Amino acid sequence: VYATLVDRDYLVARLRELGGPGAAVLEYSAADGAAAYRIRHGVPAANLPPIVRGFAPADLAVERSETWRRSAPGDYAGTVEAGVRGVPGWIRGTMRLFDLPGGGSELVVDGATRMNVPLLGARLEAVIADNLVWLLDQETAFTLRWMSQGRAPG
Repeated sequence: VYATLVDRDYLVARLRELGGPGAAVLEYSAADGAAAYRIRHGVPAANLPPIVRGFAPADLAVERSETWRRSAPGDYAGTVEAGVRGVPGWIRGTMRLFDLPGGGSELVVDGATRMNVPLLGARLEAVIADNLVWLLDQETAFTLRWMSQGRAPG
């Protein structure tokens, strides 16, 4: 699972399907049980919830950085950070991917979002959190389809 999640071809294909306009892999490195990459998602203004459109009326380019490192055989730890240029806020979190006894893997993501906008910050954070959960669900479904098709990393 780790090899798939950090595979450049997989990331490009995932962004092609889920990344929106202007989606791209901006930076990428992977070697010896560690990986780091920065990707961009595009979100058309028409797809933004009204509360967000009032604050950011143009298309958004969300930049997301992830790092991964092997912490033990079958166990990887990671970080994620995302933001939108010009928008006073962030999303940060940690990730852990580990083998389960008897087979399979589990990915645990723990994150937080913060929007530094007076009066609207908490509402914006809730909208962003809901959309982030939706995106993670879509990425999980894409990953399962990708792996079920036998696509080998690299």
